[in-house]
Amino acid sequence: MLEIVLLLLLGLIAAMFGSIVGLGGGIIIVPTLVLLGPQLTGSPIGHTTAVGTSLCALIVTAL
Repeated sequence: MLEIVLLLLLGLIAAMFGSIVGLGGGIIIVPTLVLLGPQLTGSPIGHTTAVGTSLCALIVTAL
């Protein structure tokens, strides 16, 4: 449950930062998922999965 809350908080922070600065939130989401993935999910998150997750999150943010 804590992992889900932390991941949602990460997404919210990345979306707000991306909206304010004009950068995509992927600049925050991808490195965080790759570096903190093992602690948050219990298994490593690969680069391709992190980029795909970031793209899905940013599509929702852009809409």
